[in-house]
Amino acid sequence: MLRSLVGSEMCIRDRRECAVGLLAAGIDPVRSTLFVQSQVPQHSELMWMLTNHTQLGWLHRMTQFKAKRGTQDQDHTGVGLLSYPILQAADILVYRATHVPVGEDQRQHLELARQIANSANHRYGSDVFMPPQTMLAESGARVMSLADPSSKMSKSDPKEASRVNMVDTPEVILKKIKKAKTDSLPGISYDLAARPAVSNLVDLFACLSDTTAEAVCRQYRDARMGDFKSDLAELLISQVDPVRQEMTRLRADPEWVDQVLDQGAMKAAELAEATMGPIREVVGTRTPCLLYTSP
Repeated sequence: MLRSLVGSEMCIRDRRECAVGLLAAGIDPVRSTLFVQSQVPQHSELMWMLTNHTQLGWLHRMTQFKAKRGTQDQDHTGVGLLSYPILQAADILVYRATHVPVGEDQRQHLELARQIANSANHRYGSDVFMPPQTMLAESGARVMSLADPSSKMSKSDPKEASRVNMVDTPEVILKKIKKAKTDSLPGISYDLAARPAVSNLVDLFACLSDTTAEAVCRQYRDARMGDFKSDLAELLISQVDPVRQEMTRLRADPEWVDQVLDQGAMKAAELAEATMGPIREVVGTRTPCLLYTSP
């Protein structure tokens, strides 16, 4: 998570809330390894190594870096914002992941991870790092703002009505969808250039109902916008509200959530160390002293 230094209490709260959301959404800690990145030091260790194989121009071309920096003077931009994609690459490469599912906005970062891996492999050997493949969903890869279809839906957007949160009640979801931006054209059709706002709602409906935009448009071709929005809100509520209720239950048991994260971190550290051992050998560094075990 890219963030400024906000204080330990807020960081702990946000970290646990993130875990609660993932668990409530269906992540099974028995099948999946859920952990806090900062508990596994191999991530930052590998990031530092990879900085030597990352060209500055590659980072300056990152769309998200340019967007988040905005009009801010380059001399006042934090180094963390620029170098964050290298940490993302380390997050992937340290586990030798072969395929990574991402949204459209992260495609460029995955390509950078491949570029960094290939650069390092050129120096150390072709099998040291596993260049990852991008897995992009056919629908829902890029969900746009409900208020502005030219911007992606984001929790950092100051406009609360621009997004649907997992903690939103059914009443709030219905209100947000009813107020979602559309247009004055009749019927429901899919045209990203001519009808971006309506197309965004169609994409959202298709993703939630596991169908295609074309099928949604056939079903609602002659429907009134209000009726389509009502059905979309009902579909959203049916999937989001159970998550909201589970999040409420999990918040009441923070000790269990922390235990899941601690156990996940131990498992992740073992996997990461299996990768870092051979990497240290080819790079020429030594194992950190805290990772040595007593005989």
